[in-house]
Amino acid sequence: MKRKIKFFTLYDTFSEAEKKQFKLFITSHLFSRGRKYTRILKYIEIDRTVFFEFGNTIKERTLWNRLSELTKLAEKFLVLKAAESETAEYNKLLLSELKKRNLNDYYEKKINDYRSELENALVKEMRLEEYLNVNSEYFNYLNSLPDSKITGEQFLRTNDFKFSLFVLGMLDYLIQIKDLKKVKSLASGNYLEEILLKFNFSEILKFIKENVSDIYPLVAFHFHIYNSMKEPLKQTHYKKAKKIFENDLTQIPENYRMNFYNKLIYINLDLINLQETSHYTELFRLINSKLKEGLFSDIEDKNFDKNEFRNYILVALSLKKYKWIENFIDKFGSKLPAEFRDDSIYFGNALLLYHKKEYLQSLELLNKLKKTNPYFYIDASRLKLKVSYDLNQIDDCYIELRRIMEFMRQDRKVQFLLIKYTKEFCRSYRLLLNLKQNPTKKNLLNLEFELNKGKLAGRRWIKKKISEIKIDSKL
Repeated sequence: MKRKIKFFTLYDTFSEAEKKQFKLFITSHLFSRGRKYTRILKYIEIDRTVFFEFGNTIKERTLWNRLSELTKLAEKFLVLKAAESETAEYNKLLLSELKKRNLNDYYEKKINDYRSELENALVKEMRLEEYLNVNSEYFNYLNSLPDSKITGEQFLRTNDFKFSLFVLGMLDYLIQIKDLKKVKSLASGNYLEEILLKFNFSEILKFIKENVSDIYPLVAFHFHIYNSMKEPLKQTHYKKAKKIFENDLTQIPENYRMNFYNKLIYINLDLINLQETSHYTELFRLINSKLKEGLFSDIEDKNFDKNEFRNYILVALSLKKYKWIENFIDKFGSKLPAEFRDDSIYFGNALLLYHKKEYLQSLELLNKLKKTNPYFYIDASRLKLKVSYDLNQIDDCYIELRRIMEFMRQDRKVQFLLIKYTKEFCRSYRLLLNLKQNPTKKNLLNLEFELNKGKLAGRRWIKKKISEIKIDSKL
């Protein structure tokens, strides 16, 4: 009977270095109990096919038992290896053993050294939960002693920190609520949010600053970010959040630094979506600063929806940072996932060439796109519509317009707003073509009426073309 063998599943994930370590591990008398596991391991590495078919002889049952034992040893090897590298788990186990053995002096020296280590790395390494757990453990230890004079002090210290961490968590929760409401993943009414907003956060921040100053910048940053999201047009809170980020949170781990950069970036994106286009400058400054710090994991993200390569180019284009875009594509294009690297680079360069009015070269690159996903198809088609128009290739304009409209009639796994905005652009674009071929007041009014319906993506470009038609035809 064919069996699925757990040991093979585990062992196949080991690196070559781990396999060597495991061979030494299973030869230790502490774990091997006199078994010669290395002989079985050697046989497995030569030919394992025989192990998939077992009969019921004593020899075969014994072999199966050895494999089960090897599985247990492999699991133990992984746990011990993890405990060795995970300082929190290692110290937790060690302190527990010291306490069990009533080695109080040794225990107190070890836990106080550990607490000092964590205090020095509290925000720099974001070991907040670990620090809270160690202080809670130390309080429980002191509380078990009959004559400790610092139990009360440790109780206050531990719970002040616990409260501060709770506030940080609640602010992060409120920020996530705002994010989810923005994409309509969450209804507007939320009872817990209503409760939290009744807190006197000004007094709470004052308390944290006085009593848990180490993590005050973290809490204050989240407080100002949340308020910036609540009232984006009021810049007071944004400026305070930015100041804290740039002065007090420079040494945090990269993943947190990246996350905080994104919070600032998204606030500026929201403002731009509200037609506050002056914020492109601040948005570009943040992007450029983030990249200079070597934070570009979002460009390596294999999820195209979350990959920011295209968006960074669009922001730079809005400020005509052409040289910056060339350098950006040269430096970071190679870091894109292989699945959409070529199309991203072609499209980025095609956009750049279009804005530099090198229309034929832009069209040449657009024709190279494989359009590996619906986003590329829509982006390339929209740009091709503009290029064809500016090259005065009216027949090609209509061909491309029909093509993209047909493409969007089918269900596509893209953001709803992208389809919505593209359809609106295509409607206005068709009216623009009508106006270009027949520049009458009626056609002009039809197009202007369409433009005034809402915030159209590409409005500025279409208005520019209307102005050109008006001059040429003296409308």
